[in-house]
Amino acid sequence: MKGRRTMPVRQILRALLPSPVRRKIKDLLGMPRWLNDDYYPLRKVGTVPDKHVVFDVGACEGWFAQCWLEYNPTAEVHCFEPTTSVFREILTPALSADERVTLVNAAVGSEKGSLELHEAAFHKPNSFCQLDENWKLNDEIDFNSSEMVDVITLADYIQANNITDIKVMKLDVQGFEIEVLKGLGQYVENIEYIYVETSIHSVYKDTPDFRDVFTFLTERGFKLLDIKTTTLGEEWLSECDLLFKRVEQ
Repeated sequence: MKGRRTMPVRQILRALLPSPVRRKIKDLLGMPRWLNDDYYPLRKVGTVPDKHVVFDVGACEGWFAQCWLEYNPTAEVHCFEPTTSVFREILTPALSADERVTLVNAAVGSEKGSLELHEAAFHKPNSFCQLDENWKLNDEIDFNSSEMVDVITLADYIQANNITDIKVMKLDVQGFEIEVLKGLGQYVENIEYIYVETSIHSVYKDTPDFRDVFTFLTERGFKLLDIKTTTLGEEWLSECDLLFKRVEQ
């Protein structure tokens, strides 16, 4: 019948087969598992067979949680996302049915409170910070709305939920990296790996760059394991994803 929509085979298989079965079939056939490009540095962490806790700070549409659980089905993932529309319309439908995932509609910072979040139609640049006027793509992104969002600290969250150790924490918080890290307090020592997006050349006004993140974490016993860079349409490198491992106990 003309105009009738059919469900793709991949979608049918996902609906019928549990994820452990799909993984085994892919492994037997030599097929790659589902993987976002930004996940590649995390291959150095390897797979984690035992139960463990992972934090996804700035979860957005949930790509990191989905990738991590695909490779590490024993994980307990805590996703933090402040943008109300993204949380309700994208993240919740994607992950709320998974009992391994806890969704938190809040921002994370150095102290508890509320802040104005600047929002664009394309939600990934959403930030507490304004875009740098000298950034090449500044004219293409417009913060056309904003909302007040709750801000929590990870130290408070860890205490309230009796979390002892965190295997991996991923940060994608658009210029707010140091504030999130400060909010860990002494619990930064409880994290084995930190995977953080940060800027090389300024994207947001008056925000830390990769040197600040590197210094903050190396002073607290972490070493840089891997780096993934991007140009964001410029001739030079604009942003990078840094994978750190804690080596001092």
